[in-house]
Amino acid sequence: MSKKLEIEKPLVKSQNKGIAGLRVGRGYSFKELNEAGIKNYRLAMSHRIPVDRLRNTVHKENIDRLRNVTNEINEQKIVVKEKPSENRNQAKPKVIKKRTIRRKLIHND
Repeated sequence: MSKKLEIEKPLVKSQNKGIAGLRVGRGYSFKELNEAGIKNYRLAMSHRIPVDRLRNTVHKENIDRLRNVTNEINEQKIVVKEKPSENRNQAKPKVIKKRTIRRKLIHND
């Protein structure tokens, strides 16, 4: 990867003394990854997307964040490679190994 992706941590709903709120979570759930278009969680981990294996909840905010990241990943994959040169049939220069040179010097061939 040439460009480092900026990945935000997921939001998780939590309750503290009966008061509901949002906080930053450990990672995205498998269901969120699937809905965002990432079918393989190892691919997500290779792109440094945090994955929480214990979570089962799905939040739309997290899916939207992941879709933005998947679009960036897909844009990076679409890179046009140059075609190899057509001069493959040209003779390559001969490489003499150091070992053969030493033998010639020792044996005076």
